[in-house]
Amino acid sequence: MQDSINAIPSIRYEGLNAWVLLALLITACFSINPASAQRPSLNEGVLALPYVVSNETAYSAELSLIPDSDPIRFELIASQPLALRDSLDSGSFADNKLFVTDIDVNGLAYWLELLLIDHEVSTATVFEVLDFGVHAAVISSNLLGLDTQPQWQRLPGNASDIGVSADGSGWAIGTDERGGGFGIYQWLGTTW
Repeated sequence: MQDSINAIPSIRYEGLNAWVLLALLITACFSINPASAQRPSLNEGVLALPYVVSNETAYSAELSLIPDSDPIRFELIASQPLALRDSLDSGSFADNKLFVTDIDVNGLAYWLELLLIDHEVSTATVFEVLDFGVHAAVISSNLLGLDTQPQWQRLPGNASDIGVSADGSGWAIGTDERGGGFGIYQWLGTTW
């Protein structure tokens, strides 16, 4: 045993203690969080989420696009617990909804909201796309190559959700409680 230890060449640096160098190297390796160095991305049908927070617990996760699903669905194929940290780029999971603020898809930035629809122990964990969109910075920089840029205008009233139908008409879910939920309103050009 002693002979094998003696066979290891000693390393000596002029002006720098090898132990200091080793300590710096170890510190650098363990201080880098691989999740913080990565951005959520969608590549070849796999949605990679390096950092998602749920109930004060952090995870990394991978979801696989389910081919030909309508609406679009993803299956959880891997997850791993991580150390909890403060992060503005993390995804969040609460009330069976997974929200990811920034996903790289072929160099463009999107946001995504998914709903957990099946999570029985005996079956796969499946998420369904509720909503998604392109970040405003992508639109304003014309990375999509649009001929015209969208013009946003604040409309009167309050809403918990808004949408545009296929014919271009605007709709809103109001904040006024009614039997069975909240009021649904269509924009009529000057009023709801």
